[in-house]
Formats: sequence, structure tokens, C-alpha cells
Amino acid sequence: MQTIWAYPASFTEQDGEVVVRFPDLPEVLTAAATMAEARLLAADALEEAILGYWAAGRAIPTPRAPTGAEEVVGVRLDGPVG
Repeated sequence: MQTIWAYPASFTEQDGEVVVRFPDLPEVLTAAATMAEARLLAADALEEAILGYWAAGRAIPTPRAPTGAEEVVGVRLDGPVG
């Protein structure tokens, strides 16, 4: 069964790059040269984080509501097997 995982992310300009952070998943960080690339990499980073939580048997944090300065990033994943 596929689930959509959606988390608020902050996109900030820093040293000529767009830096993406997920406040609910503090270990997730990525950056890119453009906003379009940052959005793609943010989805990839979110996917890897969720898969990592599953692989480690960790509970996945519940996303909070985004603030006005944040953008929601989502991915569709199959649930863990077993």
C-alpha cells in the first residue's frame, strides 16, 4: 500500500545556493543551485530519510503544520515489508 508522506520544508538562499531543511526531520539537509533543483533534491532527501527510518526500525516523526514561510514536500512510498 502506498502512503503519501508530506513534510514542511524551509528553502533559504545561502552562499548562492538554495538550502532545504525539514524541521520535523532535523537530519535531512540538501542544497542546490536553483529552486527547481532544490525541490527535486528535497523530495529525494525526504524519501531517503523515511526509508532510513524504516530500515533502522525508528518511528517516523509526525509532520506539523507548515508555517507561512515553508513549503510542503511530499513523496509516495510503499510501506515497509514485514
